[in-house]
Amino acid sequence: MFAVNVVMILLIPVSLTFLGMLWRTNPPKVMGCSYGYRSRRSMQSREAWIFVHRFMGKIWAVEGTFLSVLSLVGFLYFHQQQPEALKEAMVYIMLAQLFLMLLPIYFAETALQQRFPLPPKKRS
Repeated sequence: MFAVNVVMILLIPVSLTFLGMLWRTNPPKVMGCSYGYRSRRSMQSREAWIFVHRFMGKIWAVEGTFLSVLSLVGFLYFHQQQPEALKEAMVYIMLAQLFLMLLPIYFAETALQQRFPLPPKKRS
């Protein structure tokens, strides 16, 4: 059960690290493919697509590594506690991981907005 819990607690951070390292150097080639950072701004041009993936890649590579260490330390600390305390701690750790995974979206959209402003809407 220990190994399963370790895999569960490290799934998000290791995925972030892997995707971050991949996107930092090799953003997805096809815009709008089955995976990638897809938003209206990121898909407005090839340059924006590459920029946002490299931007998110840098953040996620660092964040994933940092979260891996913090999550493992937190897990090992609570592993010594009662099983119910461990389960509750794992839920909170994974919710924090999820929040921190999504937080860079705000910064990515802000960077895209500054670098690639959307054209003004046409009035009909």
